[in-house]
Amino acid sequence: MAAKRAKVKVKSKARAAASSSAATKGLTTAARKRDIKNFVRQLQVERRSRTHKQRAGWFHARVSWPLRDRSAARLHAERRRAERSLPAAPVPAAAQWQCAGPLNIGGRATAIVCDPRALDRILLGTAGGGVWKSSDAGRNWKSTMRKHEHNIGALALDPQNPKIVYYGTGEANLSTDSYAGIGLYKSVNCGSTWQLVASSAKTGIPTRIGALAVDPFDSSRIFLGGVSHAYGDQTISSGGLFRSADGGRNWTPVDFVSGHYWCHSVEFHPARRGWVFATITERGTRNGIWVSQDGGSTWSQANAGLPPADGFGRTRLAIAPSQPDTVYAIAALADSDELLGIFRSDDAGGNWRDVTSNFASESQMSYGLALAIHPQNPDYVLCGGVDLQLTINGGGTWRTVTRWYAERDADNYAHADHHALLMPPALPGRVYDANDGGLDVSEDGGLTGTIAARASAARCSTTSRSPNPILASTAAVRRTTARC
Repeated sequence: MAAKRAKVKVKSKARAAASSSAATKGLTTAARKRDIKNFVRQLQVERRSRTHKQRAGWFHARVSWPLRDRSAARLHAERRRAERSLPAAPVPAAAQWQCAGPLNIGGRATAIVCDPRALDRILLGTAGGGVWKSSDAGRNWKSTMRKHEHNIGALALDPQNPKIVYYGTGEANLSTDSYAGIGLYKSVNCGSTWQLVASSAKTGIPTRIGALAVDPFDSSRIFLGGVSHAYGDQTISSGGLFRSADGGRNWTPVDFVSGHYWCHSVEFHPARRGWVFATITERGTRNGIWVSQDGGSTWSQANAGLPPADGFGRTRLAIAPSQPDTVYAIAALADSDELLGIFRSDDAGGNWRDVTSNFASESQMSYGLALAIHPQNPDYVLCGGVDLQLTINGGGTWRTVTRWYAERDADNYAHADHHALLMPPALPGRVYDANDGGLDVSEDGGLTGTIAARASAARCSTTSRSPNPILASTAAVRRTTARC
C-alpha cells in the first residue's frame, strides 16, 4: 500500500507546472470538456481513499480556477433567495456554536490595511472569510461581515479620509483553491458596514481583484486590477486594469495594451500628482512594469535596466514612503513559479537596476508574492514568497529571516506563503505579514523577537447538542508578535 501511495504522490513542481500550463489555456474563455480532461490527465491525484481518484480532480477542475470559475454571483443570489424563503426562527441556545479551537493557527489572509490615525486598528482580508477588524494590533478580532463572508483579494484606504475603505472580492492568487468574487465594496465607517458599489456583472470589473489603490490627491479616482475568466451566464472582462473617477460607481477599462491582459499591482506616487505605476502580464512583450504621468490616460513601458519584457510574470510593486521616487519590484518568471528578480528604480520608474544579488531561492511566486519598504529607510526592504527575505542595504545583500518549517515558538518562525506585507508609516519597526496561516506581526522590522501572544478569531466552533464535537471553520486569523 505504501508503495502504491508513493507511486501516485504528486511533487509540488509538477503540480505547479500543470497549473501554469492550464492557466494559459483558460486566460480568455471558459474551458471546454477536452481542455478539462487534458488538464486532469496531468494531475497525478493521490489516492488517499477508494473514492479519491482521478475523477475527483476532474470535478474540481471543471468548477475552479484556472479552467473555470464557480459563479460567486449565483452563490450570493441563492443565499438571498434562501433568506427570503426560509422562516426567521430564533436559534435555540443549545444549537448555537462556541469557539473550540484551535487557537494557534488561522486561515489564508490576502490583504491588510492600517488606520494611520489609530495605528493599532487594522483590517484584514481573508481568502474565504471576509474582512476582519482588530483595534489592538491583532490581539483580538471581530468579523465585519454581517451575513455572508466574501473571498477577499484586495483592501485599500482613502489616504485623505481613512474612514473610507474599499475591498475587492475574488482572490487573485493563482491557485486552484482560490475563488472568484462579485465586485467592489465600500465602507464609510472604517469597516463597520459595507455596501456593494460596483458589481462585476454590471460594470465589467474583474471577479478576482488583486490590486486596489485610491489617488492620494483625488479621493474620487480609484484604480483596480485583477484577473477573471468567463463562466456561464456572466458577461465579464478577462481581467486587466480599470479606473473610476466617481469613487467606484462607474469604471472604464484601461486599454493601453491590445487584447486580454492581467493586472497584478497598481500604486499611486504619493508626491507626484497623476503618476501611477502598474504591472501586467499579456503573455508577450508587453509584460512588466508600466508608468502613467497623466492619471492613467497614457502609459509608457519601463524597459531601461530591466530584463526582456516577455520574461516577466506576476509582479508586485512598492514605493518607499521616505523617498517616493524609489520604487521596488519583485517579479516571477513568466509561465513559472520561480523568481525572475528584484529590481529598483530611484527616478520614479525611469531607470531600473537588478538588486537580486545573493537573494535566496524562492518558489510559488505566482501564488505568494509580497513586498514592503521601511517607512524611514528606502534601503530596508522585506519581500518573499514561501519565506521572507530582508535587505538593509538596498538589495546589496539579502538574508532569509523566516523559516516556515521552524518550531512555532522559534524567533524565525512565520507561516509559509506570504501574500501581503505592511509597514505602517507612522510606526517604524512594526510589520504586518498576511500569509497562509493568518497574520504574523513583528515589532522590530523583522530582525529579532519572540512570540508574545496568539489570539484566533476563527469560526472554529462546536455544538453542545452532540456528544461528539462538530467542527466548522470558515475564516481564521491569528496574531503572533514574532519576528517576520
